[in-house]
Amino acid sequence: MRLLIFFICTWMLGFPTHQKAGAQSRISNMRTEYFAEPLGLDTQSPRFTWEMESPRKGFLQESFRLMVASSPELLEKGAPDIWTSGKVKSTDNRSFLKTDGILKPHSRYFWRVEVWEKSGKKTLSPVASFETAKLNPLDWSGKWISDNFNQEFRKSPMFRKGFVIGKEIKQARAYVCGLGYTILFINGKKVGDHWLDPGYTHFDKRVLYATYDITAQLRAGDNAVAAVLGNGWYNIQSLAVWGFHNSRWRDRPRILCEIRIVYADGSVEVIATDDSWKTNTGPYLFNNLYSGDVYDARLEKPGWNDIGYDDRNWTSASLVDSPAPRIASQQMPPIRITEEVKPVSMKSFPDNIHVFSFDKNMAGVCRLRVKGEKGTRIEIRHGELLHPDGRLNQGNIDVYFQREKNGMPWHQDPAETFQTDVYYMKGDGTFEEFTPSFTYHGFQYVEIQSSKPDRKSTRLNSSHVSQ
Repeated sequence: MRLLIFFICTWMLGFPTHQKAGAQSRISNMRTEYFAEPLGLDTQSPRFTWEMESPRKGFLQESFRLMVASSPELLEKGAPDIWTSGKVKSTDNRSFLKTDGILKPHSRYFWRVEVWEKSGKKTLSPVASFETAKLNPLDWSGKWISDNFNQEFRKSPMFRKGFVIGKEIKQARAYVCGLGYTILFINGKKVGDHWLDPGYTHFDKRVLYATYDITAQLRAGDNAVAAVLGNGWYNIQSLAVWGFHNSRWRDRPRILCEIRIVYADGSVEVIATDDSWKTNTGPYLFNNLYSGDVYDARLEKPGWNDIGYDDRNWTSASLVDSPAPRIASQQMPPIRITEEVKPVSMKSFPDNIHVFSFDKNMAGVCRLRVKGEKGTRIEIRHGELLHPDGRLNQGNIDVYFQREKNGMPWHQDPAETFQTDVYYMKGDGTFEEFTPSFTYHGFQYVEIQSSKPDRKSTRLNSSHVSQ
């Protein structure tokens, strides 16, 4: 096994004249596998990169030495206990420097680099770090679980597990892959800021898991971990010209998850998915990447993802096969919400249809804030064009969507519409908020139609999501 070293030099030939004479060279932008301080690496040969800044004209890195240690203190002493490259010429053609499988799973490592210029002047970098996750399949103790429904069942599966922490926590990590998409909760709060996770792969060959630091979300005493799964690209249920409903990997959503807790006394506890987890369905009635999310707030189970929820009437999760022979760390920037945009105008049609216009075409979802009667159906349609009268025109996009199979209506809802989210109100007298969880849309215009007259209590914002 090998540590792979790359190096990046920056020549500062035209350094600003106000730079102080004698200013020192500096090593910056230190990255492991292209990330700063990453969690969840799963390679024995991580790539290290850095940048050099120097006030001296004609600066050139001639050689370097990279050191890896189990603590920053050892690096400060110049005594790395894990690995050192030795002094290597920057022109050396050896890209790989051999080691012997020295990295261990679930471990944090620290590294720094020394750089020599041609003049012999040496620059020492700050200390950076990286953390490994699962380095081979045997590092997993969790099992894949699902519920007892098949791939055509429309409601999203929900899972939960309660556990007790009786000792002081040093650190805790969550490793999770939920196909097609997953939202993980610890004690009622969403874990991380990822959106539409995990990333797309050929799911029968390789699937991706994410690593989260959840130390701050756990507490002494009772705790709960929960997840809700969407279909994503793993289980496209609707027909479209791209044919993903015939994908060879199609199956009911499933999840693999581990909560790994390291206690202050050095002991380790793992809470992993197995058939002791409980499962049920709730307000997530349907989700599809082509059409959207359907959510019925009347079916919410308050506190289902938090401590103290009574899940005795939930069923036990079922053990299922792994979807792929390989599960790999998702070592790429996740999709995140990067911007929130407000509409620039709104036009009403009768008293139950409103068309909102934004100042740009974007990829994202809308957050709806509305108050009304119980059972009111709110339809949120997205598109890129308007008809001459100002109503939404989806003619350039919904041509790719099919509503029949062998001449028969497809699914229980033949009115399923391209790029459309549906929300059913619980009607408790307060403002209700809804943001789709398992879809995204391309749009500049949004048409909202209510099944009952609107009393001017609807608000709409758009979240722009990107990778």
